[in-house]
Amino acid sequence: MSLLRPARVDEDIDFSSIKSKIIRSLIGKLDCLYEDGVYYFTDIQNRFFCNFLDFGACYEYQESYEEMKYRHENSIPSEEYVSFFAPVMRVFYVPPRNRGRNLQRAFLDFVFSVAEEECEALAAFCDPFAIEGESFADTAQTAFLKFIEDGIKPTPNWLTDGIKQRDRFLKAGFRNVKYNDGKITQPWQQFLYLPATAPKEYQQTVDKLELHFKVDMERLRQLEPNG
Repeated sequence: MSLLRPARVDEDIDFSSIKSKIIRSLIGKLDCLYEDGVYYFTDIQNRFFCNFLDFGACYEYQESYEEMKYRHENSIPSEEYVSFFAPVMRVFYVPPRNRGRNLQRAFLDFVFSVAEEECEALAAFCDPFAIEGESFADTAQTAFLKFIEDGIKPTPNWLTDGIKQRDRFLKAGFRNVKYNDGKITQPWQQFLYLPATAPKEYQQTVDKLELHFKVDMERLRQLEPNG
Protein backbone atom coordinates (compact mmCIF):
# COMPACT_ATOMS: atom_id res chain seq x y z
CA MET A 1 0.00 0.00 0.00
CA SER A 2 1.36 3.41 -0.97
CA LEU A 3 2.20 5.77 1.86
CA LEU A 4 2.04 8.80 -0.42
CA ARG A 5 -0.93 11.12 -0.02
CA PRO A 6 -3.11 12.13 -2.99
CA ALA A 7 -1.95 15.17 -4.93
CA ARG A 8 -3.57 18.48 -4.03
CA VAL A 9 -5.26 20.23 -6.96
CA ASP A 10 -6.27 23.89 -6.95
CA GLU A 11 -10.07 24.04 -7.14
CA ASP A 12 -9.78 27.10 -9.42
CA ILE A 13 -8.31 25.00 -12.22
CA ASP A 14 -10.68 24.57 -15.16
CA PHE A 15 -9.45 21.26 -16.53
CA SER A 16 -11.55 21.55 -19.69
CA SER A 17 -9.80 24.80 -20.67
CA ILE A 18 -6.27 23.35 -20.60
CA LYS A 19 -4.95 22.91 -24.14
CA SER A 20 -1.69 21.13 -23.30
CA LYS A 21 -1.91 17.37 -22.82
CA ILE A 22 1.42 17.53 -21.00
CA ILE A 23 0.03 19.91 -18.38
CA ARG A 24 -3.10 17.78 -18.08
CA SER A 25 -0.98 14.69 -17.44
CA LEU A 26 0.72 16.34 -14.43
CA ILE A 27 -2.50 17.32 -12.66
CA GLY A 28 -3.26 14.66 -10.09
CA LYS A 29 0.33 13.42 -10.03
CA LEU A 30 1.86 16.55 -8.47
CA ASP A 31 0.40 19.22 -6.20
CA CYS A 32 -0.93 21.89 -8.54
CA LEU A 33 -1.64 25.59 -8.04
CA TYR A 34 -2.94 27.91 -10.77
CA GLU A 35 -2.42 31.67 -10.77
CA ASP A 36 -2.36 34.32 -13.52
CA GLY A 37 -2.08 31.82 -16.35
CA VAL A 38 0.72 29.79 -14.76
CA TYR A 39 0.43 26.20 -13.52
CA TYR A 40 2.71 25.55 -10.53
CA PHE A 41 3.54 21.95 -9.65
CA THR A 42 5.25 20.61 -6.51
CA ASP A 43 6.42 17.05 -6.07
CA ILE A 44 4.39 15.11 -3.48
CA GLN A 45 7.66 13.80 -2.02
CA ASN A 46 8.87 17.40 -1.62
CA ARG A 47 11.89 17.02 -3.91
CA PHE A 48 11.29 19.62 -6.66
CA PHE A 49 8.86 22.15 -8.11
CA CYS A 50 8.21 23.45 -11.61
CA ASN A 51 5.82 25.66 -13.52
CA PHE A 52 4.28 25.69 -16.99
CA LEU A 53 2.51 28.02 -19.40
CA ASP A 54 -0.28 26.47 -21.47
CA PHE A 55 0.71 26.75 -25.14
CA GLY A 56 2.76 29.82 -24.27
CA ALA A 57 5.23 29.66 -27.18
CA CYS A 58 4.65 29.92 -30.91
CA TYR A 59 7.22 28.58 -33.37
CA GLU A 60 7.27 29.78 -36.94
CA TYR A 61 9.87 30.19 -39.65
CA GLN A 62 9.95 33.38 -41.68
CA GLU A 63 12.06 33.46 -44.82
CA SER A 64 14.60 36.29 -44.86
CA TYR A 65 14.94 38.72 -47.75
CA GLU A 66 18.31 37.19 -48.68
CA GLU A 67 16.82 33.69 -48.77
CA MET A 68 13.88 34.87 -50.83
CA LYS A 69 16.19 36.65 -53.30
CA TYR A 70 18.44 33.61 -53.63
CA ARG A 71 15.45 31.33 -54.20
CA HIS A 72 14.03 33.58 -56.95
CA GLU A 73 17.41 34.00 -58.67
CA ASN A 74 17.93 30.25 -58.74
CA SER A 75 14.33 29.28 -59.55
CA ILE A 76 14.00 27.28 -56.34
CA PRO A 77 10.36 26.63 -55.40
CA SER A 78 9.18 27.99 -52.07
CA GLU A 79 8.48 25.69 -49.15
CA GLU A 80 5.66 26.05 -46.68
CA TYR A 81 6.60 26.10 -43.01
CA VAL A 82 3.68 25.76 -40.63
CA SER A 83 3.56 27.51 -37.27
CA PHE A 84 2.60 25.69 -34.10
CA PHE A 85 2.24 26.29 -30.37
CA ALA A 86 3.90 24.50 -27.47
CA PRO A 87 3.51 24.61 -23.68
CA VAL A 88 6.48 26.12 -21.86
CA MET A 89 8.31 24.61 -18.91
CA ARG A 90 9.44 27.92 -17.42
CA VAL A 91 11.02 26.58 -14.24
CA PHE A 92 12.27 23.27 -12.90
CA TYR A 93 13.91 23.68 -9.51
CA VAL A 94 15.52 21.16 -7.18
CA PRO A 95 16.52 22.44 -3.71
CA PRO A 96 20.21 21.87 -2.83
CA ARG A 97 19.42 18.98 -0.48
CA ASN A 98 17.92 16.92 -3.31
CA ARG A 99 20.40 17.59 -6.09
CA GLY A 100 22.55 14.89 -7.68
CA ARG A 101 19.65 12.43 -7.91
CA ASN A 102 18.75 12.90 -11.59
CA LEU A 103 15.29 14.19 -10.67
CA GLN A 104 15.11 16.53 -13.65
CA ARG A 105 16.01 13.73 -16.07
CA ALA A 106 13.41 11.39 -14.54
CA PHE A 107 10.78 14.12 -14.77
CA LEU A 108 11.66 14.90 -18.39
CA ASP A 109 11.55 11.22 -19.31
CA PHE A 110 7.94 11.13 -18.15
CA VAL A 111 7.01 14.42 -19.84
CA PHE A 112 8.63 13.32 -23.11
CA SER A 113 6.69 10.04 -23.02
CA VAL A 114 3.48 12.10 -22.87
CA ALA A 115 4.78 14.36 -25.65
CA GLU A 116 5.38 11.34 -27.88
CA GLU A 117 1.98 9.83 -27.13
CA GLU A 118 0.11 13.10 -27.68
CA CYS A 119 2.27 14.49 -30.54
CA GLU A 120 2.91 17.63 -28.49
CA ALA A 121 6.08 19.72 -28.44
CA LEU A 122 7.55 21.27 -25.27
CA ALA A 123 9.50 24.52 -24.96
CA ALA A 124 12.06 25.21 -22.23
CA PHE A 125 14.60 27.92 -21.52
CA CYS A 126 17.97 27.67 -19.83
CA ASP A 127 18.35 30.52 -17.32
CA PRO A 128 19.91 29.33 -14.01
CA PHE A 129 18.76 31.11 -10.86
CA ALA A 130 19.09 31.02 -7.10
CA ILE A 131 16.23 31.72 -4.71
CA GLU A 132 16.70 34.58 -2.29
CA GLY A 133 17.32 33.25 1.22
CA GLU A 134 17.49 29.60 0.17
CA SER A 135 19.27 27.10 2.42
CA PHE A 136 20.38 23.49 2.23
CA ALA A 137 17.55 22.51 4.58
CA ASP A 138 14.81 23.78 2.26
CA THR A 139 12.23 21.31 1.01
CA ALA A 140 10.53 21.86 -2.34
CA GLN A 141 7.52 23.43 -0.61
CA THR A 142 9.72 25.79 1.41
CA ALA A 143 11.76 26.69 -1.68
CA PHE A 144 8.57 27.31 -3.67
CA LEU A 145 7.24 29.72 -1.03
CA LYS A 146 10.54 31.62 -1.06
CA PHE A 147 10.46 31.62 -4.86
CA ILE A 148 7.02 33.26 -4.84
CA GLU A 149 7.57 35.63 -1.90
CA ASP A 150 11.27 36.54 -2.02
CA GLY A 151 12.15 36.22 -5.69
CA ILE A 152 15.20 34.97 -7.54
CA LYS A 153 18.61 36.11 -8.74
CA PRO A 154 21.21 34.75 -11.20
CA THR A 155 23.40 32.04 -9.71
CA PRO A 156 26.95 33.12 -8.72
CA ASN A 157 28.33 31.04 -11.62
CA TRP A 158 25.50 31.80 -14.02
CA LEU A 159 27.40 31.19 -17.25
CA THR A 160 28.96 27.91 -16.17
CA ASP A 161 25.64 26.76 -14.72
CA GLY A 162 23.90 27.77 -17.94
CA ILE A 163 26.29 25.74 -20.09
CA LYS A 164 25.78 22.72 -17.82
CA GLN A 165 22.00 23.11 -18.03
CA ARG A 166 22.26 23.48 -21.79
CA ASP A 167 24.21 20.22 -21.99
CA ARG A 168 21.67 18.45 -19.78
CA PHE A 169 18.82 19.63 -22.00
CA LEU A 170 20.59 18.45 -25.15
CA LYS A 171 21.41 15.05 -23.64
CA ALA A 172 17.81 14.66 -22.44
CA GLY A 173 16.46 15.11 -25.98
CA PHE A 174 15.78 18.83 -26.36
CA ARG A 175 17.00 20.63 -29.47
CA ASN A 176 18.44 24.15 -29.44
CA VAL A 177 15.68 25.87 -31.44
CA LYS A 178 15.50 29.62 -31.93
CA TYR A 179 12.47 31.23 -30.30
CA ASN A 180 11.62 34.32 -32.31
CA ASP A 181 9.63 35.96 -29.51
CA GLY A 182 12.36 35.57 -26.88
CA LYS A 183 12.92 38.75 -24.87
CA ILE A 184 14.84 37.53 -21.81
CA THR A 185 16.91 34.63 -23.13
CA GLN A 186 19.51 34.48 -25.88
CA PRO A 187 19.26 31.93 -28.73
CA TRP A 188 21.77 29.57 -27.07
CA GLN A 189 19.37 29.31 -24.09
CA GLN A 190 16.27 28.36 -26.10
CA PHE A 191 15.15 24.74 -26.41
CA LEU A 192 12.34 22.66 -27.84
CA TYR A 193 11.47 19.00 -27.57
CA LEU A 194 9.75 17.87 -30.73
CA PRO A 195 8.41 14.31 -30.55
CA ALA A 196 9.14 11.87 -33.33
CA THR A 197 5.37 11.55 -33.73
CA ALA A 198 4.97 15.24 -34.64
CA PRO A 199 3.67 16.05 -38.14
CA LYS A 200 6.25 16.29 -40.92
CA GLU A 201 5.42 19.99 -41.35
CA TYR A 202 6.44 20.66 -37.73
CA GLN A 203 9.69 18.81 -38.32
CA GLN A 204 10.47 21.00 -41.34
CA THR A 205 9.82 24.18 -39.37
CA VAL A 206 12.04 23.07 -36.48
CA ASP A 207 14.80 21.95 -38.84
CA LYS A 208 14.90 25.51 -40.18
CA LEU A 209 14.88 27.07 -36.69
CA GLU A 210 17.37 24.69 -35.07
CA LEU A 211 20.70 26.21 -34.04
CA HIS A 212 24.03 24.40 -33.91
CA PHE A 213 26.08 26.44 -31.49
CA LYS A 214 29.69 25.90 -30.69
CA VAL A 215 29.93 27.43 -27.21
CA ASP A 216 32.16 30.54 -27.22
CA MET A 217 32.76 31.32 -23.54
CA GLU A 218 34.33 34.73 -24.15
CA ARG A 219 31.41 35.89 -26.23
CA LEU A 220 28.87 34.52 -23.80
CA ARG A 221 30.55 36.27 -20.86
CA GLN A 222 29.53 39.58 -22.44
CA LEU A 223 25.89 38.50 -22.09
CA GLU A 224 26.17 37.27 -18.50
CA PRO A 225 23.50 39.06 -16.37
CA ASN A 226 25.71 39.39 -13.28
CA GLY A 227 28.90 40.08 -15.19
